[in-house]
Amino acid sequence: LTMAAAHAKASGMLEAFTHMDLGAIALDFRGHVIEINTVARSFVGSGLKIERKMVVAQDRDSDRLLQRIIANALAPFSVDKQLGLHAAAIPRPGERPLVAQLLPLTGATNDMLRQAKAILLLKDPAAGHQPGEAALKVLFKLTPSEVRVALGIAAGRDLAEIAQQNDIELGTARVHLRAVMAKTDTHRQTELALLLARLCVLRTNTRS
Repeated sequence: LTMAAAHAKASGMLEAFTHMDLGAIALDFRGHVIEINTVARSFVGSGLKIERKMVVAQDRDSDRLLQRIIANALAPFSVDKQLGLHAAAIPRPGERPLVAQLLPLTGATNDMLRQAKAILLLKDPAAGHQPGEAALKVLFKLTPSEVRVALGIAAGRDLAEIAQQNDIELGTARVHLRAVMAKTDTHRQTELALLLARLCVLRTNTRS
């Protein structure tokens, strides 16, 4: 009965995130899934999966970062805590990447949820805003053409689609992408998508 009550409390809290259009997954001290809300369930199978009770990103690079973030949130002491490691972009086929963030549980909140040690929050940037063009120009000194490519990456489009939508050659799009990655100090599209996804979250939080 105690276990059932704990699960009920966790489930009720997670569903509160549903009203904010946020996916929420409660994790125990091993990183195993305890409860999952309605929004998070809708993301499973598209970029994410539950495997052996663990949340796994289907993209290999993103999964390495996601597992590191989960381990960091659950560890009592971690060097990564000082580095501010807290978010990952989870690529999805044909859609913008999900933004995954860890919320460690402590004190009264943790007592209420009993087994839960952290909540993995999942945000669909399509429900919020893209990074502003002006912000990208000011922060990274991107040209208008580079901004259009960056916004295409933020929207989850592949480079061929971005080239077609902007009526440029694929080779030209690649040149712009390399310039964007150099100016943003990223080395892979996954890293760039993560950076842009973080900007989406910051912009949304600023307006809320």
